[in-house]
Amino acid sequence: MDNKIIVCVPFLKPHAKFLPHFCEWYAANKAPHNLILNWKTYKALHEVQEQSVMAAQQLGATHVLFVEDDHWGFPVDGLEVLLAEDKDAIGFQTFRRSWPYRSLAMKKMDPSLTLIGTHRNLIPHDQGSGEQVQETDVVTWAFTLVKVEVFNALYEAGKKPFQQWGPVPTDSFFNQYCEDIGIKRHIHFGYPIPHGDHHPSDLPFYRRMEGQVMRYNDRNGKHSIPDIDDDPDRGEISEVELAKMGERSYTQQQIEEQMKGFAERLQCESS
Repeated sequence: MDNKIIVCVPFLKPHAKFLPHFCEWYAANKAPHNLILNWKTYKALHEVQEQSVMAAQQLGATHVLFVEDDHWGFPVDGLEVLLAEDKDAIGFQTFRRSWPYRSLAMKKMDPSLTLIGTHRNLIPHDQGSGEQVQETDVVTWAFTLVKVEVFNALYEAGKKPFQQWGPVPTDSFFNQYCEDIGIKRHIHFGYPIPHGDHHPSDLPFYRRMEGQVMRYNDRNGKHSIPDIDDDPDRGEISEVELAKMGERSYTQQQIEEQMKGFAERLQCESS
């Protein structure tokens, strides 16, 4: 069967690299894969996602490809790679865009707990020594391909993941509803997708350097070190904890200034 794929693009607060990277990818893939673009500007994420699914159902599409505008570096042959796996829902790995830059593919610690809540129950899902494609509990929208028949099954069961935004992201609703009716989700580790300013290959450096700055400041009573288990991107911690993390968060400019000052102090101490 020939594929017809709706490409879901919510365009709200794009990263500077998103547009050139996405345009290059789309130009190379539009004709070969019969792509239909659903690009909406300044519209809520969940509404654009819902519209994309409805368009896919009405037009007889086979898949919906979800992307987000704070990602970039989309592999030109990435769609072919995901199609070849023939999974119900499969996406490439991405990472948090701020320290500690950990994987946003997630596994449940307690499988009995729902993803639709603010309790802590997720740990990062990395490849480790496993296969390049692995079943996961949470796949995000960085570059994720879902068969339309998955949404048909969800809607028939009365489960609509894009009806609202909050108290958790739409990917949490989607992954939990899929789990509820026995649909598996997979993560592909072949093409890590950049999120924010840094390429995944650079993350070990930034993770180490920013961690050193935070530890230096902590020793000098300036800031507390953010708890590596607190992840505001996932919405699984209390509002009080989120507020505390906001008070001790760092902008990129602050980090660069602190690293510069730290280097100058080290130079003085060694001279």
